[in-house]
Amino acid sequence: MEDEQAGSEEASQLEARNRRAVLRARRAMLSLIPFLTERDVPSAARADPSAVFSVRYADDQLFPAFQFADDGHPYPELKVILQRLPDRQGWDRLQWFLSPHESLAGAPPVEVWHQDRRRVVEASRSEHWEERL
Repeated sequence: MEDEQAGSEEASQLEARNRRAVLRARRAMLSLIPFLTERDVPSAARADPSAVFSVRYADDQLFPAFQFADDGHPYPELKVILQRLPDRQGWDRLQWFLSPHESLAGAPPVEVWHQDRRRVVEASRSEHWEERL
């Protein structure tokens, strides 16, 4: 009985440490680029979930700002990328955009996005996320 309790307690502590690590990683990602809240994103852009992505943090749905042109509409190239990177919560997609990518000479896709979205689309072609689901 004591062994079961100790094992359960150990598992709970490990789970709590993992949750804290995930929250730290998410806070770090959120600090790297600007985001828009639901209030800031035109409802037409939110209406098509295949056209943009967001992440939930605390009570807010946050949309990475790089997805939107100056007129508030999402860049059409994004839809192609999002189809290749299926992700229910958005955090994996965000990490992909923020992480160095070999086919972009080690630059994160978000850094190349405004200069050459076509190269970012091409970089997404090497991903095979459907195998991850």
